[in-house]
Amino acid sequence: MKKLLGTTAYLRLLILPFIPLLLGCSETEEPDPVIEEKKALYMEFTLDGTKYRSEILEENLIPGTGFERITDNTPGLNVLIYNFFDYSISMQYGNKCGTGEGRDCVNMIVFMPQSLKVGSYPSIFTNSLEVNGSQYLSRYIGPEISPKPADLPLSMQITKFDEANRIMEGTMTGKFFKQNDPSLKVYDFKATFRINIYKG
Repeated sequence: MKKLLGTTAYLRLLILPFIPLLLGCSETEEPDPVIEEKKALYMEFTLDGTKYRSEILEENLIPGTGFERITDNTPGLNVLIYNFFDYSISMQYGNKCGTGEGRDCVNMIVFMPQSLKVGSYPSIFTNSLEVNGSQYLSRYIGPEISPKPADLPLSMQITKFDEANRIMEGTMTGKFFKQNDPSLKVYDFKATFRINIYKG
């Protein structure tokens, strides 16, 4: 009897280290599926604390351009591009916008004095930022005021400039007045973008 108890105790000692492994295995467990995020060109920004976004999924682009395809490679009005030849950045989202997530109506053209590459651009110029029917300006336009307020700053940082894949990414920060608002309220603006480098 004593020998039998000793054998049982010995077997328990042998099995003990393998119990966590046996309990941890399950035939029904499968690894979590990898969700692949769809790539898009986009402009995302906050204006006075409100968030906006306009995007075009890459699968909906006319190949080699920043234009959204309508049908049979016919370009729509929506475009997110940096024009390599005239140094302008066009972020326009005008057709079928305001109808869902990622489709805010945005119109902004930024004019650069030089060609772009990765780096900082402390002073850039745009005529206006239009979003969902409202227009914002870096220059005060309203009732006559003396002294007239100084123009507001707008700057840009290019964080990626990939000519091979025609992709440019970056950020913008600045301030705007709202058109025809005599209160002189200043709206803070912060943006990130991923757009096409257009080379014709």
